[in-house]
Amino acid sequence: MRTKTKRRRPLLAGLIVLLLAGAAQAQKLSTTVEGHGETKAGAEQEAFERARDWVVTLLRERRPDIERLPEAEALRNLDVSTKHEEYQSNTLGTLHRVTLRVEVGEADLQKLLQLDQQERVRQRQLWTGKALLLFVALLAVLALFFRLEEATRGYYSGPLKAGLFLALSAVAAGAFALW
Repeated sequence: MRTKTKRRRPLLAGLIVLLLAGAAQAQKLSTTVEGHGETKAGAEQEAFERARDWVVTLLRERRPDIERLPEAEALRNLDVSTKHEEYQSNTLGTLHRVTLRVEVGEADLQKLLQLDQQERVRQRQLWTGKALLLFVALLAVLALFFRLEEATRGYYSGPLKAGLFLALSAVAAGAFALW
């Protein structure tokens, strides 16, 4: 009977550790940022820009080579609470202060990282398509040259070689333009 209890303890301890780790991972990160401006919209925009900088810092901690960074407007989809107040400045008159409390969960960060991954895939597909287009153009020029060379039986070899050179130059110029 005691041997069964001893076997279950490590299993139970491992399960508790996993549950605690999952609960810690589900915890949301939060920050409070302020924006100031002459209008409420300007103050709100500044606050969202500061919140965006904070989210970008979190994303760069997870993936330093991230390319697609979220826009400030994309943060409106996150858990954001807004507080607006007006105050008087001695030199500027009435100013607006917008305070944002931004909460970002692990799922939100993973969603933003997934958008970056989708953008990377799209870029790779675009580059692959460009390379394939250039390869097909090169093959088409060479096929046309050999077909015309065979059809003229070598009588127009000089002009065809000049045409081949011009066509290959055009393909090279196209490659330069695409990249």
